[in-house]
Amino acid sequence: MKYKDGDFLAAARGGLASVAGLLIYGEDKGKVQEFMSAAVKAACPVDDGFSIFELDALDFKTVEDLAAAARDEMNSISLMGGRKVVKIKNAPADLAAAGIAPLDPAAGILILAAENLSPGSELRRSFENDAGRLAAIACYVDDDRTIRDLARKALAEFGIRAVPLEVMDFIVSYLGENRATSRMELEKIGLYLSGKTSMTMEDAEACLMDSSLLAVADLGGFVASGDVKKVSSSVVRLLGEGNDANYLVASVRSHFWRLFDMVKEIEAGADIDAVAARQFWKVRDSYRRQLGALSCAKITNIIARLGELENQIRTNHAPGEVFVAQALLGISAGLRNK
Repeated sequence: MKYKDGDFLAAARGGLASVAGLLIYGEDKGKVQEFMSAAVKAACPVDDGFSIFELDALDFKTVEDLAAAARDEMNSISLMGGRKVVKIKNAPADLAAAGIAPLDPAAGILILAAENLSPGSELRRSFENDAGRLAAIACYVDDDRTIRDLARKALAEFGIRAVPLEVMDFIVSYLGENRATSRMELEKIGLYLSGKTSMTMEDAEACLMDSSLLAVADLGGFVASGDVKKVSSSVVRLLGEGNDANYLVASVRSHFWRLFDMVKEIEAGADIDAVAARQFWKVRDSYRRQLGALSCAKITNIIARLGELENQIRTNHAPGEVFVAQALLGISAGLRNK
């Protein structure tokens, strides 16, 4: 079966009692990790040191070796009794995991974390198409609505509930490429404003301006605007500051996903100025120009190229910095004056 975020959280509150196998996948690695932790805690509220076992697919030479190890562990009996939890990180798309999950959810649960999977992958199909004991949830990059909801709830946990719309727009415009990063930045704001119940623009800028977050977020806009000069200088500076190459790519891809949602509205008949007006005022004009030059088809191609770039960085021995600079400059040049 397929879970939406709300369905998964509701099932987790019930201990995932009817689930024997759960697949958590998607391009937002922070969200995948967050949901995996929630699933493990739901299935085994108290870690006795014997009930939870973790495997990393990267430690195995073949998918068959991984499957055998997972099956052996799943079939073993927990020394302390109770429900057995076996989790697999970096699960490959061709892992026949459905046959590893126990027949009885009460006996144990298999939890897998994977990167983005195509609809045709064996792993994804086996979990989504099962109507009984198996379930899957996709973790896509947060859009404006989910980021805003995340920010509102996270700040409320610190007692900060009076946040003007313009201030929230500013915060949202610089979050989203990774759930874990977004939470970290929101926690930093909460700690900075400890004891306060309201937040000003000065507070938001003070919290975010002291990190490279704004510069990383700006990179996506420079690429989409076709500003080759700023892309070049930003990439050099951000990599020189120690930012991970794949982190930069993920941030740029997040920006294009945000543009995709906005352009989709426009192509469906929404007014471009009204769509752009939802952005923080300092970047509103830039967004308006980007929206006017892009189509959903063009953005889809760019997102695919960025996904290939991430794979290239992971699978090649050459420094990721080389691929990032060349690819982002190429994409930006293709959008210049368009």
